[in-house]
Amino acid sequence: MLFLSEAIYEARRQLLEELDGGKVIEEKGFEKMLDLYPYDDVALRELARLRSEAGDQEKAEELYWRAIEAQPTRWHGYMDLARLLNQQTGQQQLSLALAELGVSKLLLDSEALEEMDPAPLPGDEDEPEFVKNLSGPEQMRLAAESARHDRDREPVEVTSRLRPHRLVHDLLETEDPDEELIDALVEEGEAAVPLLAGVLRGWAQDYLAEDYAPAVENTLAILGEIGAANAIPDLLEFIVRDDIDLAGAAGWAFDRIALRNPEETASVISQIASALEGPERIAIAERLLRFRKLDSTGKLFVSLGENLGRVSKEDREPFFPLLLTSLIASRGPAGVDTARMLLRRNMSLLSRKTRRECEELLEVLGSGPLPPPPPDQPSRWTVYDICAGDVSWEEEEERLEAEDFEDEFDDEEPDLFSVAPPRKPSPGRNDLCWCGSGKKYKKCHLEADRKGDAATPAPGHEFDTVRNQIGRLLEELLPSSKNRAIVQEFFGDQASSGDELAFIDWAVHDWVVPRLGRTVLEEFLVRMGSTLTLKEREFVESSARSFVALYEVQNTDPGRGASLSNLMTNEVVFIHDTSLSNRLVRWDGILTRVIQAERGTEVTGVALSVPRVQLDPFRKWLEAERRRSGISWPEYFKANWPVVRRGLWDIVEDWRESIRLTNSDGDDFLWSKAVYRIVQRPALLSALKERAELNEDEEGKHYLWLSGSPGDPDRIVEGHIRLEGEQLFFECNSKARLESGRELLAGVAGSAIKHVRDEFTSQQELKRRAAQQPRAQKSEIPTEVQSGMITEILEMHYSKWPDMALPALRGKTPREAVQTEPGKRKVIALLRDIENGEEHKRRNGEPSYDVGRLRRELGLTENS
Repeated sequence: MLFLSEAIYEARRQLLEELDGGKVIEEKGFEKMLDLYPYDDVALRELARLRSEAGDQEKAEELYWRAIEAQPTRWHGYMDLARLLNQQTGQQQLSLALAELGVSKLLLDSEALEEMDPAPLPGDEDEPEFVKNLSGPEQMRLAAESARHDRDREPVEVTSRLRPHRLVHDLLETEDPDEELIDALVEEGEAAVPLLAGVLRGWAQDYLAEDYAPAVENTLAILGEIGAANAIPDLLEFIVRDDIDLAGAAGWAFDRIALRNPEETASVISQIASALEGPERIAIAERLLRFRKLDSTGKLFVSLGENLGRVSKEDREPFFPLLLTSLIASRGPAGVDTARMLLRRNMSLLSRKTRRECEELLEVLGSGPLPPPPPDQPSRWTVYDICAGDVSWEEEEERLEAEDFEDEFDDEEPDLFSVAPPRKPSPGRNDLCWCGSGKKYKKCHLEADRKGDAATPAPGHEFDTVRNQIGRLLEELLPSSKNRAIVQEFFGDQASSGDELAFIDWAVHDWVVPRLGRTVLEEFLVRMGSTLTLKEREFVESSARSFVALYEVQNTDPGRGASLSNLMTNEVVFIHDTSLSNRLVRWDGILTRVIQAERGTEVTGVALSVPRVQLDPFRKWLEAERRRSGISWPEYFKANWPVVRRGLWDIVEDWRESIRLTNSDGDDFLWSKAVYRIVQRPALLSALKERAELNEDEEGKHYLWLSGSPGDPDRIVEGHIRLEGEQLFFECNSKARLESGRELLAGVAGSAIKHVRDEFTSQQELKRRAAQQPRAQKSEIPTEVQSGMITEILEMHYSKWPDMALPALRGKTPREAVQTEPGKRKVIALLRDIENGEEHKRRNGEPSYDVGRLRRELGLTENS
């Protein structure tokens, strides 16, 4: 803790009053002060004095060193320790060096100098007359300067012992430290960290004047460059302060440590997360989202959601929705379940409004796949930039806020409007060189790189210069004051989180700038067209004409691309896109934008999946909407992409909501759980074993509650009882059965158990989980045997399929239906649905069936 609470200050004042009044023994009083705050340098120095007076010089010396480390910006500890060591044989050189440091620090203490007697200090008779005429402070400055010049003659062990102390003092003395001083502190590494933390402590507790703010900013940056994860708690205290310069430098330092030492950073976060206040938790959640290596399992997000009772309600309410959003954005579908668990755990601590906000948030974020967050990115600033005062944290914050909607998520695909990817960042001066020599960068390629030539476009990024120019034009034409209205135009009432890439793609290609009457790309051609090469102009013109359209995948060539058929125009194009070729399978539906770029025909990186079951209904909806508009397909898509996008979401959601699940009693399906605490385990087990309707399994750990009487062939499972540790869980699939189950347990177990709470999982949640990903089922059957069984079942089913009467064919068999053109079209559509599902299974390594065999059996072509 750096910034002390008023309660600690007040308790300290009371102890000092009791000490002054003789109400408490000195040693006990100062020990109590250390119990309040272990870094209380006054208490440490006073205890050192008491130990010295008692003859325990070794303990006194230890306490003085602790006092110096606690507050290295203050002169008192240095001077006290110098006096102690001056009385010990062989310690005079170290004593003299400490005194010099103490005097140097005293000269930085303007308040102490003001209180100091300005009269000359008493000195030796042999001192020169001009020295005797100097004031006390002036004589001290002269003595300190003289002592510095004599450092070359001091013992090596003294120089080595005080090196970190002197470097930290030099850092305080200069506002713009040179690279040599910065490098020296970084090379000290862990030895300098406690002293640098002490500088922060001195600032936090008002031992440093306001004009030392630049030195504190530099201290924060150097802590980050050292990479000490144990400094993270101190950095967090500055990140959440109102001082934008110190908060900015602390944030940079945290990020630098997280990038360089992710494992150590994660370990520190796990230790402190549940004890933090709201603002610190928010700062960590934001970084867990940006630096995904810190929390590959989601455990740190869970830690941030623990012990929320210690967080004030004022901070808790805004923090919790942000925590859930960051968790899901970082972990994807796996994060949704964890987010729901955190919400259930903390329901009682949240207001009704925040609970509703979180539930709505989970509804939106859990309803479909999310693009991955951007990869970890190093800052564009170095420790030398910060220490040179070249960074304006206020401007940096404004820049990040302006780009926030753009940078929160990104796509791995390059797109037209993104800034060109930079060359691989140069290492820090103290990092290993990029060439693999094993030397530090500053001693290897730093100078050569500083003199090196400009970056050249990487292969596959021929048009990056144009992309950069278009990105800057977008920033100019899309002022931040209008962002909210334009975002509303694109997203409507739907949540924008996670789809910023689609928004930017639309803003560049299709959005008509109101004051210009043309799109950003059209304006770019007006302004810059004459400066473009022929290939660049063709690229921009192709992009300006492009529009998002509905495509069906005809074939994929993994590693190269995919053939897409425009379902509105029947035009087939081959897309050069490795990522899509590895993700898509035959007959998938996608909404995407096709352009001519470096590799030929490409997509811009924005592709919205259309579930196969919704592909035909969505296509019909599009046709009806386009007919009403009376314009061509290109015009329709270009003018209505936001409407089309929201229309797909509405169709998928309507279909999902139309599904109603019921159990065998006709009750709405609601996964229900009653949680009990076991009070008397022997009595409980005895009572459960005696009931005929409870079927014991796994030696008293699991029981099935069966309806009817034993031997009844129509008995069904009403519920499931599970014992784990000191808890009993009753689970079933409706609220009615839960109430019946609780009555049963009350009659069976009585006082042997105590009800704790009920939990429910709605149909909406179950549907969302089903939509996100299939649940892997554990099985004791060996994989190869299981695959063989499934393959055999598929063979049996599809061998009969051509001659099965199907409702989708109005009772006809596929073999009968293909005899007419309308029937053939329906069979082809069914086969595409089946093949799409089987291809996804094959891609996932699951047993699948070759639908081509059915086509051949029915006399259809492979591409039908």
